[in-house]
Amino acid sequence: MPEELLVRSAGYVPDDSQHWRTNAHSNPHWELVVAVGNRLHFQRGTRKLVLNEGHFLILWPNEVHRSWGNHPSSYGFYFAQFAASVETFDNKVQCSIDDERILLPAHGYSTAPEVPKLFAAIVRETTTRSPHYRLKIRTLFTDILITLARQHQSFDHGAETVQVTSPKRAEAVYRVRRFLEENYRRPLGATDIAHGVNLSYEYACRIFRQAMGMTIVEYINHLRIEEAQVLLLELKEGQTIAQVSELLGFNDPSYFSRVFRQIVGSSPSEYIRHSYGRSLAK
Repeated sequence: MPEELLVRSAGYVPDDSQHWRTNAHSNPHWELVVAVGNRLHFQRGTRKLVLNEGHFLILWPNEVHRSWGNHPSSYGFYFAQFAASVETFDNKVQCSIDDERILLPAHGYSTAPEVPKLFAAIVRETTTRSPHYRLKIRTLFTDILITLARQHQSFDHGAETVQVTSPKRAEAVYRVRRFLEENYRRPLGATDIAHGVNLSYEYACRIFRQAMGMTIVEYINHLRIEEAQVLLLELKEGQTIAQVSELLGFNDPSYFSRVFRQIVGSSPSEYIRHSYGRSLAK
């Protein structure tokens, strides 16, 4: 018999919570996490992430998570631990609720303004425990899942939705994506990519853009900038932004800065200064 959706626990955690920052966590339930504010340093397993407003994560049961870095932001995140009938595939999570299947990526992004409002309502119900609060919480949480399913972009690159017209094309797109995810830290030219995936570069570009909704270059840049956000907040004494850009395969630090600003909304130095209140050599 399918397991009924049940919210086991819910709340809001400020990023500067001492307990959150000093202890690794896990729980036996599924967990939805929604960022409120920017530059939240969230670590799931061994993977370090920088979450910004609208990012959401679905954590697996018993998946260890914690904060990382020594400088908390002034923001926080909502969380809800839940039990439900869940299936997973391709780093996606499918919840079955009342014969409906709701599919979400493990790491996504949504600009829907109602999500934090619905979460705030869940926290109020959890605190006040008015009559029928469990049913109300279930309804509110279902609304959150539906909203995220309808209005989201996938940020976990292993969870992108691929739109193709044949199994052969699907295999080719996945081959290109795997190659990029394994090699994005080094300079990649058209010849490197074509040789690495055993396809002509023109054909690889065409099917990748049709399937992924972005070009190969855009995908590489998103992979690099996602890691750059972590590396810039872990700079060692004497290490420079230019060294980070070179480590991630950028030959030109100025180009790295332009791409970083396009994706993050600030330059690398502004990003560091805003996060830590300090500047570093370029």
